[in-house]
Amino acid sequence: MINQDPATAQPGEYVDMKFKISNQGQFEDALDLQASKNPGTVVFIDEETVSIKYPWNLFEFVEELMEDRGENISDKASIADSATISGDVIIEDGAKIYENVTVRGPAYIGENVTIGNNTLVRDHTALEREVTVGAN
Repeated sequence: MINQDPATAQPGEYVDMKFKISNQGQFEDALDLQASKNPGTVVFIDEETVSIKYPWNLFEFVEELMEDRGENISDKASIADSATISGDVIIEDGAKIYENVTVRGPAYIGENVTIGNNTLVRDHTALEREVTVGAN
C-alpha cells in the first residue's frame, strides 16, 4: 500500500487480498486484515462518519471524503476550451480533458488521466492515474 490519502489510492491497494469474512458478514474484518498486512497512512476524522460495515458503505464514505476538498487544477493539465468544469474538482499533472467534456465536482482526476470527447464525469467520481474514459 502506498502512503497517501485513501481517496486517491489506486484500485486494488485496499481490496486486493484474501481474507475470511466473519460469520457476521462484517467488512471491518477485511479492512483490519488489509491494514495489518499493508500499513499505510491513518486518517483521523474528528466528527462522526459513516460506518463501514458492508462493502457498499464505501460509496457513502468516499462521498464524505470528497466533500470540501476544494479545487485545484494543475497548470500541467490540458483542458479543452469547450470543456465544463464545475464544483470542487482536483485535476492532476498530465490530465487531458477533451472537447465537450463535463466534470461535475466534487471529483478527482488523477495524473495522466484522459477523458475523451463528450464525456460526463459525475460528482463523487475519482479517476486514478493513467485511466482513460470516453471516446479517444
